[in-house]
Amino acid sequence: MAQRDVRRDLRFMTLEGSAFCIMAGAGEAYFPAFVLALGHSQVSAGLIATLPLFLGSLLQNLFPPLMQRVGSLRSWMVGAVALQALFLLVLINSAASLPLIFLAVSLYWAAGWACGPAFNTWVQRLVPRSVRPKYFARRTALCNLVQFTSMLGAGWLLSRGAQSGQALQAFTLLFGLAALARLTSAFFLSRQTDARLPEGHRVLGFKQAFEVVRKSPQGRTLFYLLGAQASLQMAAPFVSPFLLGCQKLGYFDYMLVLSTLVLARILALPRLGGLVRRAGPRKMFYWSGLGLIPVPLLWLVCAPSLPAMLALQAFTGVLMACYDLAVMMTYMEAIPAIERPSVLTRFSVAHTLAMLGGSAVGSLLLWALGSSWTGYAVVFGLAVVARVAALRLLAIVPVPTPRVEFLAVPPRLEAESVVSSGGLLTKVARRAETRAREVALTELEVKAPSRN
Repeated sequence: MAQRDVRRDLRFMTLEGSAFCIMAGAGEAYFPAFVLALGHSQVSAGLIATLPLFLGSLLQNLFPPLMQRVGSLRSWMVGAVALQALFLLVLINSAASLPLIFLAVSLYWAAGWACGPAFNTWVQRLVPRSVRPKYFARRTALCNLVQFTSMLGAGWLLSRGAQSGQALQAFTLLFGLAALARLTSAFFLSRQTDARLPEGHRVLGFKQAFEVVRKSPQGRTLFYLLGAQASLQMAAPFVSPFLLGCQKLGYFDYMLVLSTLVLARILALPRLGGLVRRAGPRKMFYWSGLGLIPVPLLWLVCAPSLPAMLALQAFTGVLMACYDLAVMMTYMEAIPAIERPSVLTRFSVAHTLAMLGGSAVGSLLLWALGSSWTGYAVVFGLAVVARVAALRLLAIVPVPTPRVEFLAVPPRLEAESVVSSGGLLTKVARRAETRAREVALTELEVKAPSRN
């Protein structure tokens, strides 16, 4: 590929990424708040963060054969992204119907899941190995900055809408802007160089995908992820209902709490590079899992105080950055490239099923005990016990420390950044670039017989 074409692709990839981040920060981050604003229960607000994810992952299992038939990664991505924008518009016109809201968000996530495997395959073809460390370092940190900024703007808009008695109109405007941003993403995707699926690409069934994971020493860590997600989602989806419904937190303070988590990731991710290289993903999982154990109960202590809640979110953001990096390394090492789209697609069903299982336990307890402080205390306390059990699961999974090529970023960060030539963004980019050289190991050395 000519150098001019590479530069053009990287520019459009960055522009597309910034549009995605606007959509993510102004759209999906506020789904639970939207459900509460319509007058639905706090249990429903918690489930909107997990049940549609699971239903979307089920639907996306129809996609691998369709992706193979389409062949063109660009056409597939543009179509999936445009569908996401469409379902955001459906959400706006849901007329306060809870089943329709869940349907629209489920289809939204199905289209989002469809992008992930295709994007990871496409980006590996478009971005030359020699520039990946520098480019992805900037991309990862700046992606979070754009999302942070959009979350701030969205929180301000919702706060003004609530003060004037027009909160629902503010949500309509917010989701409309998110849909427009996603359509802009589709345009920028269409301007990038097309690529086909890798030669020898295979569509695997559930049993075959399970065998690929089971036979890989690194891949067995994915089984730990199932337990980790179940324990995390037992409490995480109910933090927003707890703050907005039980603690009556205002939209502006709620926005500050949400955005602090993102800001903590921005600052932590580039600085974790050397630690990841020395420790490997298994120890990163252990340290992050250990630190996340008391977090649910700390919400009960910190909730009355905004500074305490912001400190807790910053602490959680650093730990989640560790977790995200470990997930990225495991994905890249555990699964051969020609099988990665199918395996990640099939694994996402088990992954989201674990998430749904955790949130279902929390939902049933809140439904039985009531959405009171006591009810949340029981849910958050049980989540602490579950996180201890999940950490024990990691202890019985023998996983060697792998070497990894810096290919992409975690699912929540993928495809999404913006490059700025000055100010804070440039400073963060330079720091991220320096630290990423520690994360991005020189070449992928593959010794496992199942790898290409």
